[in-house]
Amino acid sequence: MFETLAGLGAQQLVTYTVAAMAVFLGFDLWRRCARALQSLGEEAGAARRKTALALLLWLALALALTLVPALRSAAAATPLLQPVLSLGAIAALSALSLLPSFRRAFDSLPLEEVMSINYWRAIFGMGLLAFYTGGVLPSAFALPTAFGDMLVTCVMVLQLAAAQRRGRVPRGPLLVWNTLGLLDLVNALFLLVTVLRPWATARGLAVGNFALAAFAVPLFIAIHLHIYARLLREGAAARRALSVPVENAV
Repeated sequence: MFETLAGLGAQQLVTYTVAAMAVFLGFDLWRRCARALQSLGEEAGAARRKTALALLLWLALALALTLVPALRSAAAATPLLQPVLSLGAIAALSALSLLPSFRRAFDSLPLEEVMSINYWRAIFGMGLLAFYTGGVLPSAFALPTAFGDMLVTCVMVLQLAAAQRRGRVPRGPLLVWNTLGLLDLVNALFLLVTVLRPWATARGLAVGNFALAAFAVPLFIAIHLHIYARLLREGAAARRALSVPVENAV
């Protein structure tokens, strides 16, 4: 097996490694989704089936565009396809907040559980750093994105440690971390278009790792957006709870 891996080109190795990480990220995401959907009671079974199908189709599309040579070439010949799919995935995932069942399931998970999926960002970050040292990625793209991902993960660890000590995730630091994580991902997409794509085009390389740009990155962006929405809902609920005694007193 190692002889086969040694025979792969650097670009192929990057492609296959990131695709494999995306598959395991998908498994981890499904595990968390299944746990959240238990809060739906009798609706849980149907919701699990729909979620599993949607997740499978989404991941399969990203992997097919990344790994199937014909599809990869066609995607490379359509430069707008990757940003369209990335933005479309972000929009679709964000729109889930419009569904009451999604809000109920998402809010049923402890915030620590929601946040901890960002451990994967350190894994992706280390991968990007390793590929940069191998000369496969430009420093202007790899270093900000790799260290940004690892920084977000490290700050998350501090947040989770504080939550364990206090019994809850502190709201103020959580907002700071959530904003930091979101800005890092937006910056990664910006650098992909402005740095990585021109760098690869100049060297005759295809930029089409949809497993990262159309699956992992939109997923993490959507999670940050859903955390904002959850905090707004919790804040509104707390204000309503405080107003009830006042109204009754009047």
